[in-house]
Amino acid sequence: MDGQTLFNIGISIAAGLGIPLLTFFWNRIKESKEESMKLAQEAKDIALDSLKRHNAFELTVTKDFVSMQHFDKFEKRLFGELETIKDKLDNKADKP
Repeated sequence: MDGQTLFNIGISIAAGLGIPLLTFFWNRIKESKEESMKLAQEAKDIALDSLKRHNAFELTVTKDFVSMQHFDKFEKRLFGELETIKDKLDNKADKP
């Protein structure tokens, strides 16, 4: 056997062993890409769900605030009652 024949046999053996190995790695890379795409979609869905719940919570909080008109009425009534109590205490303190 000459050198060219040995070289050809060696390349054939290497290719015979290398092709299944390369195919295995190629399939693993494809599977990893598919899995990462699924995980990315799940993360996106979770983020969108969290955002929807956050926005819903924010809207319910703003509904519960007291309007300024209602607060002003309450403040006037409260200070009116405090003035009445103060006047009654002043009148009571004047009496022996």
